[in-house]
Amino acid sequence: MYFKSNYYDLLLIDIRMRKMNGFELFRALKRKDENVKVCFLTAFEIHAHEFKKVFPSYQVHCFIRKPVSLKDLITIVDEQLR
Repeated sequence: MYFKSNYYDLLLIDIRMRKMNGFELFRALKRKDENVKVCFLTAFEIHAHEFKKVFPSYQVHCFIRKPVSLKDLITIVDEQLR
C-alpha cells in the first residue's frame, strides 16, 4: 500500500472494496498516520456511535451515504477541512 504520512488533508474511503474493506484500510492507515482525517463512503446507513463500538479509540464523524451528488460531496468535504 502506497501512503504518505502527513501528506493528505482528507481521505475518502469506500467501506466496500474487493480485497480489503474500508475499515481494514482505515486501521492500516491509522498505524502509519495517527492524525489522518477520513470520510467513509457507504451505500448503507452507519452512525458514528456504531463506528465507535468497533473502533473506540478513533474519532471519525464523517460518513457519506451513496449516492451523493457532487454538490453535496463538495459541501461535506469543505466542512471536514475546516
